Amino acid sequence: MRLESFLAQFRRSNEWTLLLALWSCFAGWVEKSALAHTTSISYSEIRILEKEVGVRLRLNLYELNFITPMDRNSDRFLSAQEVEDGFSSFAPQLFNNFQIKGQGEFGRPSLDTWNFTADTGEIECFLTYSFSQVLEDVRFKVTLHNITDSGHLDLALLQYDGQQEQRFFNLENSEAGLEVHRGWMSYLRLGTRFLALGGKRILTGYDYLAFLIGLFLVGNTSSNQLKAAGAFVSSQALTFLIGALDIAALPSKFVGSAIALSVAYIAVENLLLKEIANRWLVAGFFGLVYGFSSSTIVREWGIPRKDRLASLLTFNLGAILAVGIVAGLMSLAFFYLSRFHWQKKVTTWTSLILMCFGFYWFIQRTF
Repeated sequence: MRLESFLAQFRRSNEWTLLLALWSCFAGWVEKSALAHTTSISYSEIRILEKEVGVRLRLNLYELNFITPMDRNSDRFLSAQEVEDGFSSFAPQLFNNFQIKGQGEFGRPSLDTWNFTADTGEIECFLTYSFSQVLEDVRFKVTLHNITDSGHLDLALLQYDGQQEQRFFNLENSEAGLEVHRGWMSYLRLGTRFLALGGKRILTGYDYLAFLIGLFLVGNTSSNQLKAAGAFVSSQALTFLIGALDIAALPSKFVGSAIALSVAYIAVENLLLKEIANRWLVAGFFGLVYGFSSSTIVREWGIPRKDRLASLLTFNLGAILAVGIVAGLMSLAFFYLSRFHWQKKVTTWTSLILMCFGFYWFIQRTF
């Protein structure tokens, strides 16, 4: 019995020893992996002007993977003379891995000047990228990890129109875009973009569409449908601006649940009530909730303060046009179906389906 007990303890101790050994190896691998991605960093200041972009780039030459040929005496130390002699091979590598594109055109790079600090190995380069057109849409492709190591990180400070913005570039995030708004044409482009986004928010939001279909499904007159649509877009626009301008907000979970409940409610009303006289009141009430929902999305976009009001107004206009499109299509569909005796069945089954979806979304978003 003692022998069996001893063997059992020995086996358990071996299992623990093996587990500890595996854990040590794993922890060591994780530590090395983490450290391998924190050593290579460069810094860039990017200033966007009308037809050119100026770049001040600082990086350590000892981090470059082609530095060995520059160290001619193989003393593992770069002198100012060695850097000057080998700079002609370094500059093309720099231009190929720091590209700027504006209005669909790659900027023509030129090296204005550079400074090298032998004690630290840091080089500071001043670059200029020239363009033939006024810059409004600027794209960056920074792949310095190709000439350093896969964990290289470039910390960038963008300066344009009196504003500053922080960006970073690495292996997973090597490309970025920036819109610089200049003149009335740029504001027109911005307005068109947000007009489309407002319409898309309504026409591609399944819960929005479900509510609007239920709202206009039951046999209302054209005037009643117009009143309901007007009440919905007015209340939605009000709370949208309140939320987007950070005046007030509702918890996102509450808003999502309320929207789901609105779909279920409007469907139940269609099924139970024979005549619906004040549908515009229901549309206006739930429109308040839908406005807060849209404002949450827009706040996450981080619209520049100087463009915010115009962007929000055009976004709202796009949403209003989309609601008008849905109301118009539903009126045409109702007019067509009213000629058939089975129109009532279509209305009933559609309301049942909307009710099921509404309650399902409510349970999903609430619990």
